[in-house]
Amino acid sequence: MEVNFNNLRKQACKTYDRLVVKMNRDINTDGVLELEVHNIQKEMDELGQLIGSIALCYQPNDPEIKDVFEELYPGDSSMADFNPHGYGD
Repeated sequence: MEVNFNNLRKQACKTYDRLVVKMNRDINTDGVLELEVHNIQKEMDELGQLIGSIALCYQPNDPEIKDVFEELYPGDSSMADFNPHGYGD
């Protein structure tokens, strides 16, 4: 399977930027972040998917570009979900 790695990286950067813009708007004058979970749920979900996809990419027979997802999350384990209980829905 061919993966457009450049596009994955671009999407990750754009999603991160959207998340940071939202979070920066919700920093109060005391430096405390005050936001509602549902306001960043989409970006957090997208970042999780993009990072997971990047971690799954590998080059056969190249230990420098291996499937690090399986190394980090063997078997049935996986990346943590943001807001798994659905707060703010």
